[in-house]
Amino acid sequence: MKRFSSLSLLIVLLLSLLPGCANDTAKGAVLYIAPNGSDKNNGTKSSPLATVAGARDRIREIKDASGLPEGGVTVYIRGGAYRITETVHFGEADSGDVSAPVSYTAYPGETPVFTGGSYIKGRDFTNVADAGTLARLSPEAREKVLCCDLFKNGVKFSDLDYSKDYWRAGNLREHESEEYRDNRYFVPRMQVFIDDDALYLARYPNKSEGIFEENPYNQYLRIPDVIETGFDPVTEQPNGRQCAFKTYEDRIKGWQTRDDVIIFGMTGWEFFQTEAVADKIDPEAMTVTLRATPTSGVQGGSRYAFANVLEELDRPGEYYIDRAGTLYLYPTKDMRDATVKLSLFDGNYVINSQDASFLTFSGLTFELTKGSIFWINGGKSCTVENCTLKNYGIDGVRLGEWVLNTSNYADVYGTGEFQRYLDERSAAVNGINHRISGCTFLNTGCCAALINSGHTGYRESGGAVFENNTVKHSGLIGSCYFSGLVLNGCGITVKNNSFLFCRGQAINGSAIDTEIIYNEFCDSPCDMAEDTGTIYLNYQGQNDGVKIRHNYFHDVTSRGYGNVYAAGFDFARRGAAGYDNAQPFHDFSYNVVYNVPCVCSNPMSPISPSTTINNVFIDCDYVLDYPDEFIRDWYHGESGSEIVKTENTLPKYYLNGMYKDRLWREKYPEHYEYYKYMESEKTDMRPVMAQVYNNIIVYLEGRMSGRATELPEEVAVDTKYGRVENNHFLYGDPGFADAAKYDFQLSESAAAEYGVERLDMSAVGAPGLIRPRRLSELYKDPLRAVPAAKNINVEVPGGRQLVIVSLWRLAAPGVWVWQFDSPIVGDQAAWFPARPGGTYTAYFHGDNAHYPQFMGGLAGETPPEGVETFAVGPDQDSWDYFKFELRRR
Repeated sequence: MKRFSSLSLLIVLLLSLLPGCANDTAKGAVLYIAPNGSDKNNGTKSSPLATVAGARDRIREIKDASGLPEGGVTVYIRGGAYRITETVHFGEADSGDVSAPVSYTAYPGETPVFTGGSYIKGRDFTNVADAGTLARLSPEAREKVLCCDLFKNGVKFSDLDYSKDYWRAGNLREHESEEYRDNRYFVPRMQVFIDDDALYLARYPNKSEGIFEENPYNQYLRIPDVIETGFDPVTEQPNGRQCAFKTYEDRIKGWQTRDDVIIFGMTGWEFFQTEAVADKIDPEAMTVTLRATPTSGVQGGSRYAFANVLEELDRPGEYYIDRAGTLYLYPTKDMRDATVKLSLFDGNYVINSQDASFLTFSGLTFELTKGSIFWINGGKSCTVENCTLKNYGIDGVRLGEWVLNTSNYADVYGTGEFQRYLDERSAAVNGINHRISGCTFLNTGCCAALINSGHTGYRESGGAVFENNTVKHSGLIGSCYFSGLVLNGCGITVKNNSFLFCRGQAINGSAIDTEIIYNEFCDSPCDMAEDTGTIYLNYQGQNDGVKIRHNYFHDVTSRGYGNVYAAGFDFARRGAAGYDNAQPFHDFSYNVVYNVPCVCSNPMSPISPSTTINNVFIDCDYVLDYPDEFIRDWYHGESGSEIVKTENTLPKYYLNGMYKDRLWREKYPEHYEYYKYMESEKTDMRPVMAQVYNNIIVYLEGRMSGRATELPEEVAVDTKYGRVENNHFLYGDPGFADAAKYDFQLSESAAAEYGVERLDMSAVGAPGLIRPRRLSELYKDPLRAVPAAKNINVEVPGGRQLVIVSLWRLAAPGVWVWQFDSPIVGDQAAWFPARPGGTYTAYFHGDNAHYPQFMGGLAGETPPEGVETFAVGPDQDSWDYFKFELRRR
């Protein structure tokens, strides 16, 4: 009898949920969630549920009783705030189907906000009154820094980072939770926001001042001397010894406490961000010892900064929290009407969907979590659309778990593991045809989305789509290789998105058969790592079918690194698009590129086929150029000639001998033909293997701002894979709609005159977004790219000589610290970044094969902007140099 009563009640509930009864337009059944609801209610409009988990459970009851109703189920979520207290899990049992999907959507005209944070009114912050604390602040900061007792506002010590295991361990990148998998380098971190301005820990050296609509440049120190690296470069693992290095920064002597100082930057590899807590900072010995070994340890010359230091709280946007729970911050705006937000929820995910299908989450806002928002793994046709995901710690949406790239297969080719690797991950495991559309991602700790999709071995598409989204200010915690959007796998579409002010890359990863089309990229400065680009595709083994086309790249920050190719000639740095490890078959075409320091990697590759056609480059350096030194290395030197001779010397990124495998011949026929061709040639000299034609290179100011010349005439073009023709170098406006207002729509007549296909600029970027620009003139004190030498003419038999300019900074009286090396070749100028207020010395010297020599000077020349004093110093120890000082005017 009891069973019959429950069933009767459920039937009554089902009838009440029909759209006719609910008086709503949704197809199928309807449920409601509201902030004043209860999960004991029946879920109607007048008796709503309280949580997403409650609605999920109610749908399970409906399915168990009678199956999904025709048209599926729509869960309307009313406007208001919903506290995130635990992860909501979805499984296969929670799926809809193709004709009866399940949707969790905002009620029309209302905004539901799911929050895992704490909110404190700005007017509750007061000026610092404690005399001892005031004495620790700089004079200019004492009246501007505000404070608040977090513990009196409901925050507990267990919410602070000081309470976490990773703080005691010392390495803020140590996290091996299985649920995070390939997020293991990142840990849940508390973040602080004023409204939607993201703050950062008080640090030295400071970021350059800037407005929050832009990316202020980062600034770093250099590790001068290593006491213990803590790292084995052969195994690329910690060696068991405690990392330590020397510093010459006198200001550490003025810090009252040094117990919780963070050392962050690229302490080892210049392409990998690390953070570690200092175990001891000795102001007498001037040494820094770390509690744990960061990734790649510490290496001399690498960049670092100090953070979490109260005495360094001296710029707008900085904050510091002490162990007593007092938050000190330097406001970015008037605090009377502002709200200070803190991220507290430290669950790995808010929504965790495993093997569910036909689920949609629409119109929802999520914020203030230390971890990620969505993980959608397995299943098919799940959608996150028109949502706002902001102020969170790791990833907005993660699709799939992981995808093997082909270099993994190369590692085990010829072993018994090879077939197991191929069979281990089908495309369906990560999910099929999932979609992220129309969303806004703001202030992301790492990524807007991490997409794992498809199967690279069998070349099966996962059908993942990322379209019509806006990504703004990504990479606040982790920006090296985890910024903006990460792509791994096969068959991914990235279309009509706007990537704005990404702190590191806008897009990176390893992909096959992937389209990156009709996107806009503004000011992704890549200000953390050396080896990177706005789009950076890396370590896949091949990029078959990857098309970077019909995009608009503009206003990409250069800190000086992008203006010259550094020693080693890695061509992915700070450009529009980069493919690392000389990967073949990459395509960068039909794009418009304005004000980008270094356009794309290997645009004229002498070692692998590539495509660079029909682009318009405006005021860009390094467009269609390869340094002579690198070309000589490949054509006449020791490294490149060996690679084409036998399969045994092919690097693993050329798939070793896999191209002879029957499966590989079927799935990657272009690779089979290419490697067969390479092997048959067995020559010491490779012609350029590139399709480079119908490009326009424009200099609006009538000057050549960098190296943008065509390949030297003596370099041959491969007859099978190469075509270099109809590339135009122009000075002045060729026919843009309005270049003065940065409207670079090429006219039809200009396109016809130069024989190119013009890009429809109105079709680029997220729909409805006003096109942004990086307003560099609003920077108060950016790093200056200071010319170190001009009009150098080096006569060296056999080719042009590479000359190094070494920059040194005065860190303490009588103490000069190396900052930067910048190469110059031939008649080029060398550039390097310098901070206002610093005193620098630049030394000119040759490469390892030449004696140091003075290659040119600036005596008597007009000083660069912002430079008040400028003088040539005397010769010292056979090193010619000049000294100058940058000061604010």
